[in-house]
Amino acid sequence: MWLIKGQRPDQWDVIGVVIILIGNGIIVFSPHK
Repeated sequence: MWLIKGQRPDQWDVIGVVIILIGNGIIVFSPHK
């Protein structure tokens, strides 16, 4: 959206990205059998 509309991400966008990256890291780096 930043590139298309020129609207900068706000704090909620940044918080959402951080939550997604933490969740993804848990899935990727969790031990698999």
